[in-house]
Amino acid sequence: MIKLYNFKPYSFKSYSYVLSSTFIISEEDPHKRRSNKTSLQGFPMEKTNTKTFEDVESVDVYTAKGLLTIGHHRYLDVRTNEEFAKSHFDDALNIPYMFKTDEGRIVNPDFLPQVSSVCKKDDNLIVACNSGGRATRACVDLLNAGYEHVANMEGGYSAWVDAGFAGDKPAAELKTACKFRPKDN
Repeated sequence: MIKLYNFKPYSFKSYSYVLSSTFIISEEDPHKRRSNKTSLQGFPMEKTNTKTFEDVESVDVYTAKGLLTIGHHRYLDVRTNEEFAKSHFDDALNIPYMFKTDEGRIVNPDFLPQVSSVCKKDDNLIVACNSGGRATRACVDLLNAGYEHVANMEGGYSAWVDAGFAGDKPAAELKTACKFRPKDN
């Protein structure tokens, strides 16, 4: 028997791990292999269906607008209350995913209970923030909480404004500054 080790980086929330998988290859048939999953401590891991960033479906703003227009989707805005008050999609639900504090941004500990108070797990949700980062993280949490139809709007509300969907006001009045977007947008 030959053992091959495969190390994969894995990140969840703000922690990073390296998960290792051991593949045992039979010497008789090298195309047959079994996976012997192990945790970092070397103990067998339970099979989980934990969702990651790769599991998040994304849609562009034009697709999002179409889905919202036909009425089968809800717009979940996860920006802060201050960002939302500046400008937002007309029928948006605002449940902040993060709060600004003196120590920096922290995840809203009541995010999932607040969402579950206004959304069912089989609702079709378009999730957006300012540029896409918080919304992607919120989508992961929603998927792991059992929400079935969740999509991140690529580029966030800033992309919505850039596409001209936010009204007649100049974009500078509608958008919130973001370190992930160029200063001229």
